[in-house]
Amino acid sequence: MGCCFSKPASRQAMPPVIGAALASPSAQVAEPQDTGGVSGWVHDSNKQSEAELVHKVSANILGALTITRSLPPLVGVDDSMKNLLNGPALQQDQEVRMLGLAGMGGIGKTTLATALFNRLLPQFTTAHCFLADIRSHGSGLQHMQQQMLQELCDWKDAPLPKSTHDGMDLLRMRLGGRKACACLPLTLKVLGSFLRGKSPAIWTETLASLRRAEDLPVDDNHKVFQRLQISYDGLNWQQQQMFLDVACLLLGRGADTAKRIWAGSGWSPDTGLYLLTSRSLLTVDEDGNLAMHDQLRDMGRAIEARGQDMQQDLPITDRKRLWLSNEGHIKLLTKAGGALPNLTGLHATACQELPAKVFNGSSLRICILDDSRAPFTALPEQKELCYLSWQRCPLSELPSKLADFSRLAVLNLRNSDLASLPEKLPASLQEMDLA
Repeated sequence: MGCCFSKPASRQAMPPVIGAALASPSAQVAEPQDTGGVSGWVHDSNKQSEAELVHKVSANILGALTITRSLPPLVGVDDSMKNLLNGPALQQDQEVRMLGLAGMGGIGKTTLATALFNRLLPQFTTAHCFLADIRSHGSGLQHMQQQMLQELCDWKDAPLPKSTHDGMDLLRMRLGGRKACACLPLTLKVLGSFLRGKSPAIWTETLASLRRAEDLPVDDNHKVFQRLQISYDGLNWQQQQMFLDVACLLLGRGADTAKRIWAGSGWSPDTGLYLLTSRSLLTVDEDGNLAMHDQLRDMGRAIEARGQDMQQDLPITDRKRLWLSNEGHIKLLTKAGGALPNLTGLHATACQELPAKVFNGSSLRICILDDSRAPFTALPEQKELCYLSWQRCPLSELPSKLADFSRLAVLNLRNSDLASLPEKLPASLQEMDLA
């Protein structure tokens, strides 16, 4: 028979949560007993090893400690949390459980998932991992697997898997039989950022606008857009254009690159980016890239496609920004007829052909042709072009007229087949990537 005891004076000096844990061990460990004024657990070496006792006592203490993922103060999640914890998904006996939270964007799914993670975390003291913003990474699944390897397998220098299959093999090999436990709602966050420091009169007007949006005979998505648009409407014209550039064209691109583009357009990029981030309309991730909540992205694209009142789709020939993700979009553009005199931004990735009217008569500021095979000769002189990205460009050389793009600030030609560059490049060029 052995004992694991502590003197009362030492126990009282412990933080309250640890004292509570010592006073209330789990049912698997014997009840605390007083022996000669010393309290603790009785350990019977015939029934369990000392290592088992240490593990149980440690788990009991860690279970009482507050170990959480960073999260701002939450309001109104208690009822939802109680429903989740008492629901059948978390009451089943299976060791591995999966719980899905479904709903439209911006209503607080990530907030609730983070709070649930924090609540369950003490049950997974050996390893735990919270995967967030997966789509903001260029190689989402591989980045997710790398994070799991780093945090669940205690492999701090885990490499980015070459493929998802490679990542699965590494996880199987490293995890073995271990178990793992797989922000304010967007509208509140955006409106709170907008109203911060404003006068009572602006608060009153904003509340009236929210009530009007609630009474509109439209679907829930449109109502969310109306609420979020209150902050957008409070921006000046330049800042609205910056927001739309990110929502439609520049997600995942570097913030420094975006600032060079906006400076080339004669705008105030530092002021605009500061205001957009302080209003929670976009973020800059740890890699310095622009990111945005899906609901804000969709709102921005709806404004671009339907105009600021978002009542009906604008003719494609009236659009300022186009994002073409497949050949079906190209066919619609071809059938539309007419030039695109208002076009200032084009995001056309993996397109095998582009109609010449996309370029003729337009005044592009931003042109993204990554993985596309559109002939460069179809791109006429663009006096306003500030950003040209053509990753994996199939050409062996670029025409000399590139030097005439007098506002070009950023040229991205990563992983291209180029053998040489023109002798003369635009004097305005600040950033060129040929890696």
